[in-house]
Amino acid sequence: MIHKYLIEIMYYCIIFHDKKNEIFMQTKTTLIEKYLLNAIERGEYMTGQPIPTRNQLAQMFHCSRTIVERAIASLSADGWLESGRGCRTIVRKELRRPTSIKRLNVISQHDCHRSISDVFCSFVADQDYFGIPVRWFPPDRAGIMASELCRQGSALIWMLPRYEDLELLYFLKARKVPILLLNRDYDDFDNIRTDQLGSIRESLSWLREVCHGTIAFLGFQASISRPYQQERIHATYLAAIELGLRLSSDFCRNEKFLNFQSDLENVGMSFFQRMNPVKGIFIQNRELVFPLIMCARNYGLIHGKDYKLLTFDYFPELKNTPGVGMLNQTYSVFREISRTWLKSLNNPDRKPFEYLVKCEFHYC
Repeated sequence: MIHKYLIEIMYYCIIFHDKKNEIFMQTKTTLIEKYLLNAIERGEYMTGQPIPTRNQLAQMFHCSRTIVERAIASLSADGWLESGRGCRTIVRKELRRPTSIKRLNVISQHDCHRSISDVFCSFVADQDYFGIPVRWFPPDRAGIMASELCRQGSALIWMLPRYEDLELLYFLKARKVPILLLNRDYDDFDNIRTDQLGSIRESLSWLREVCHGTIAFLGFQASISRPYQQERIHATYLAAIELGLRLSSDFCRNEKFLNFQSDLENVGMSFFQRMNPVKGIFIQNRELVFPLIMCARNYGLIHGKDYKLLTFDYFPELKNTPGVGMLNQTYSVFREISRTWLKSLNNPDRKPFEYLVKCEFHYC
């Protein structure tokens, strides 16, 4: 879990190069909204107290009063601000947020993993499944469309958000937008994610039974670009210890792969160029599966025959190959659980939503 105060990103990024004034105004408006919401959250502006005047805000953000009016109107519509005496705008005395969800926004990349893309398509295509309108936003436009995402009665499902998306997530959370993260665990956001420990434990147990010899692990190092990797590495070692597997630094390789070919050759030498080559390999990342298979062939070794192979992903090309096991993340289940989450939003006493989905395990 990534905690808010460890990775909070305090930046205000303004897009100047876009020629469309509407986008420019939306971005400036969002900046003012963020500033006021953060100040309210910190207690700088208490309930019943006035916020800075329009002119003061316009000077602070170097913008027109029209843009300031947009920000104040948006926060007023969402129940954060109201008009006080003397035409001053004050923090609403009783902050409120509508409980009825009228629309669902989905943020996802079109070009992400195919099975995830299929889930995204089903979210948007089958509007009747959720019973409310569903709209899709690409991640690179989410910040610009923040005001749209904050509309009253909106809920948000975000597939595979990145570290750099956290600042926007915290902003939306401050606006009381219900948020569900798919396959990410940041702070205390509701989430549905793969049960990596349970899935890896089951599949490593199979690998231990079918191979009689040394078992090796291969994967990338944890990094910002792979926020899931730290949990996957931790789950691998914890499952190995629970199963009583003997671990050696020579056979537990999590590399940066900055020089991919050279680093892969070093891994091949460590795994295969020895009197007793490894007999089982668990590959934690799909990008490494076929390069490792080809590397082993350079040593005259065939997957499934000379060594057993376990992959954290599913490959149709390896289906029905004896000695090969594959973990398949069941993203179709995520949609079903997402609907359960959406229904739970109507419960005023709902608890934080967290659901782990175990992988399907295929082996031959």
